[in-house]
Amino acid sequence: MTNLKISKESFPTYSVHELNQSVGLLLSRGFAPKFILKATISKSKIKKGHLWLTLTDGKASVDGVAWSSTIKTLKFLPKEDDGVVIIGKLNFWESQARISIQVFDIRASISTVLKKFEI
Repeated sequence: MTNLKISKESFPTYSVHELNQSVGLLLSRGFAPKFILKATISKSKIKKGHLWLTLTDGKASVDGVAWSSTIKTLKFLPKEDDGVVIIGKLNFWESQARISIQVFDIRASISTVLKKFEI
């Protein structure tokens, strides 16, 4: 058992659910509803009809998903190491405190287009 010394300061108390819910509210209030993201694909796989991605810029990474209904409208399905430009929105999974990008559209970056043209 841990003994917590509570100072004269008053700290808010949260359950895990309440904490995650508060973080989700902060993110939804402070972030653009849709945005453009430039990234490189480090992992790409279709599982249960959905496209699951790991997006990186070489310094950080974030998960992304294009739901099966969206995949049907995409003109480009990226592979590992492809540079991409994504139109997406931030999803915060409250139950696990995880962030991902919901992909609405995905295009090859100019570097990827040039690389494929050279081949």
